[in-house]
Amino acid sequence: MGGLPVLGGGPAGTMKEALSQCDTVLDENELLRNRPGDFLLVVDGDSMIGDGILPGDKVLLRPDVQVKDREIAAVQVGDDYQATLKHVRFGPGATKITLTASNAKYRPMIVASAEGRVAGVYRGLVRSASAWR
Repeated sequence: MGGLPVLGGGPAGTMKEALSQCDTVLDENELLRNRPGDFLLVVDGDSMIGDGILPGDKVLLRPDVQVKDREIAAVQVGDDYQATLKHVRFGPGATKITLTASNAKYRPMIVASAEGRVAGVYRGLVRSASAWR
């Protein structure tokens, strides 16, 4: 079956458990260029609006690639796998990661490198026409 799986919600606000089972599959005609393993996450929150990523958007994420400093990525934190979509910044010695929103009302989150796992690096988005209504 062609298409990309849409996995739960990807909060762009406070952190919450995400990246669960596949809810739906988008038809290949609705998609961005993608590679095997890529997936979409539905944005839940407004912390990335400064980058044009709005609530309800589906962001294309690519797992298993090295995230570059200041790139946008979905990052899972801690044993409960709470996830958030943010700019990733690496601290000196790569012992800490700063997760930064593009909406000034959200403060940066600082986590130990060992506690954060990049689930996927941002590669594009899909916005439904209904989002503009």
